[in-house]
Amino acid sequence: MACIAAVGAGGPMAINAAKNAKILLVIDGCPMACAKKILERSGLNVTIHILITDIGMKKTDVLSYSEDDMRRAFTMTMEKLRHYRPKELV
Repeated sequence: MACIAAVGAGGPMAINAAKNAKILLVIDGCPMACAKKILERSGLNVTIHILITDIGMKKTDVLSYSEDDMRRAFTMTMEKLRHYRPKELV
């Protein structure tokens, strides 16, 4: 796990942690995809990108998501992980 703010700030430890990850899973809260962009601008390739608005969740200023929202986000993430195939195996 790497801190996205530290990656964006150019922190070498966070960037190295992300570079050494087997899977770089990014979860963004809106279509602007800020976390994905930060990683890409740091020269990192995102393996799996999750956009929670794809399941109808809305970005809000408070963390008041329902259990159903959280379950759907978790399920979507797990499905993408289950179907992930490394390029070297494809």
